Amino acid sequence: MSTLPSDKKWEELNERLQRLGVKEADLEENFILGSGNGGQKINNTHSCVQLTHAPTGVVIKCQKERSRESNRFFARRLLCERLEKASPKPNDVQGGFNKAKDIQWFPGHMAKARRQMEEILRQIDIVVDVRDARAPQASQNPLIEELSQRKKRVIVLTKVDLADPKATNQWLTFLNKDTIKAIGINTLDKTNCELLIKTCLGLSDNAKKEGLQLKETRVMIAGIPNVGKSALINALAKRKITDVQNRPAVTKRQQWISLGSHLALLDTPGVLWPKFEDQLIGKKLAALGSIKDHLFSREDIAFYLIDFLITHYKNTLISRYGLTDQTITTPLETLEEIGTKRACRSRGGDIDYEKVYDILIQDFRKGKLGRISLEKEPH
Repeated sequence: MSTLPSDKKWEELNERLQRLGVKEADLEENFILGSGNGGQKINNTHSCVQLTHAPTGVVIKCQKERSRESNRFFARRLLCERLEKASPKPNDVQGGFNKAKDIQWFPGHMAKARRQMEEILRQIDIVVDVRDARAPQASQNPLIEELSQRKKRVIVLTKVDLADPKATNQWLTFLNKDTIKAIGINTLDKTNCELLIKTCLGLSDNAKKEGLQLKETRVMIAGIPNVGKSALINALAKRKITDVQNRPAVTKRQQWISLGSHLALLDTPGVLWPKFEDQLIGKKLAALGSIKDHLFSREDIAFYLIDFLITHYKNTLISRYGLTDQTITTPLETLEEIGTKRACRSRGGDIDYEKVYDILIQDFRKGKLGRISLEKEPH
């Protein structure tokens, strides 16, 4: 029989929680039926503790002991370990987490890219603002909008083949304005690419009437990392000009690409802004793959994704993972059900959560869950 944690141990744990800024008021505690080995007694009692830390979204499930009180103690200790692991080390460079939930990334080459962008904009006629169709608002870099206010601008939503078509059409209607054109592009569709070229040349004709036309129309391709700029340029040039990889920060320098005698493209490195004021934006960009994987908690992103999918795309979870309405309940239990379906087990027989997180995130990024948009309607 297990021994209950002593008052001294509880006191030490509470001091640890206080150092991490964790308040009892921020904890949502639920008691659920035990499962697994342990006999009839554990399976018929609500001894398993599920603890949710509201500020970070971290969820802990603990069934270490038969005693509910012991599991309450160990759940809080596991929460401390999770938050301490996610916190930055004293010597961490810029980027990473400020708290368990904070996502930031602005490496040196991005700062340099911004300076170069400011300098060369004087030579540019049109700015093509490239965004991910699955999250047009989150993937909009406010720095690009700020720097290109006096330029003709075309907003290109890439990866439309991965996005919800209804949401994409709503966004295109919303973004198309008198001075700004918006186009949805699948880089594998030549018709889409030709439409972008015609749109840019049409805007340059307007500039010509104003006496601002150069010998050739110079177009800057700009956007956040891994939004599809390189794939777009290769499609426009009809040949491989730049590397295309499904990870951020592949393009590190500016380069000019000529498209005949009338149009020249400037490829620029993906640039993020120095600080995300809204951490939900950071979570969306992490899910899309615009932030390097080691800079965020995969658990946080997996829980964000599963919660969103349960709310908006439940049938996708049913068809992809063989779940049912009855097995799709809380985010944690749904992830565990996916782990069971995909045999994500550790040597001890427990759910291997890291494998489950990776399966969910990669399935979303690669479109294996179907056409999904993280931003359903413009606002």
